Amino acid sequence: MLAPRILAVLAVAVLTAEPPPALQILASSPSGEASATAPIQVTFDRPVAGSLDRSIDPARIFRIAPSVPGRLEWRDPVTLRFRPARPLSAGQSYTVTIANSFTAMDGRRLATPFSYSFSVTGPTLLTGLPANENEPPASCSPTRPSICSTVRRWGSATG
Repeated sequence: MLAPRILAVLAVAVLTAEPPPALQILASSPSGEASATAPIQVTFDRPVAGSLDRSIDPARIFRIAPSVPGRLEWRDPVTLRFRPARPLSAGQSYTVTIANSFTAMDGRRLATPFSYSFSVTGPTLLTGLPANENEPPASCSPTRPSICSTVRRWGSATG
């Protein structure tokens, strides 16, 4: 008669156990300022896309504003990745939203839609011509004589 007691204890344990918490986002990127080619990713705390037959269509749950053409895919069961078709616009801010209209593999969903924003930085100037008005730049070489003569003329005109 030990089996009914064990079953009763298990039944009480199952009934009083706390349900797993809501689905959560562990990480999102990029954040703050990002390059124009940065991949956009959201990582969940548990599997959402477990297999091909139970995979959630990412287009139903992912939004980026302003709208950007690109490729949206599950990188793995917990990571959703968006790759823009072309570099994002410099100086533009973007907002990514993940809907809460889907369930993870364990049946849980986000408590509320998840949103985050980032801005795209412009190009960074690494160097310029002339580097010093009194001497030609180091990139001036016999293989690029037109640049050398222009730099020398500019330098001699102001020197």
